[in-house]
Amino acid sequence: MNTPSLMFVNPPEFTDENIAQTLDFLHELAAALESHYAGQLHRYYQSLDPPEPEPDLFDDFGDDLPSF
Repeated sequence: MNTPSLMFVNPPEFTDENIAQTLDFLHELAAALESHYAGQLHRYYQSLDPPEPEPDLFDDFGDDLPSF
């Protein structure tokens, strides 16, 4: 996915407290969205990275068997 960068042109001025509150709100919003849509997000990201094929457990390693 090619997401363009967000760029502010003439961003508004915030007090230290206001920007901290705004950032806290955005973090809470992101957490709520992740929590609510967790299943969909998991399916989406899993579809982007298909699982590795399972190794054949009976495949010959080529190692010599120990003598007992």
